[in-house]
Amino acid sequence: HWKSEFSMMRDVLDRSNGSELSAKLDKTFYFGPIFIAPSLGVTFLDRNYVDYYYGVSAAELGVNRPSYRGDAALNTVLGLSIATPIFFSGFTRLSLENTWYHSAITNSPLIDTDTSFRIRLTFSKFFDS
Repeated sequence: HWKSEFSMMRDVLDRSNGSELSAKLDKTFYFGPIFIAPSLGVTFLDRNYVDYYYGVSAAELGVNRPSYRGDAALNTVLGLSIATPIFFSGFTRLSLENTWYHSAITNSPLIDTDTSFRIRLTFSKFFDS
């Protein structure tokens, strides 16, 4: 079972005037009551978004914080999700996700790593009234 996701986010409050576009593709494999879904995605952040969140303006300069003007970035995301309905009559999902940041982000003096790793554990259950 293949699944694709596309999303766009825009700063409607006009603070950064930036946009984020994301695309993700995953495939679910079934092993009895266990579902495993590896995924691959990309996230495009426009120049305004990167400059607002990772840039350093003249007013923000410091001794260890030089000026930096952000540019557009394309980040890569690799993930793995494992899910099952066998625990506590609900649905449990463990998601692991690693993002590799584009150099337009990692070159910022505000950032000291080129990747981020996320672990998410969720449980959901329907209750009858």
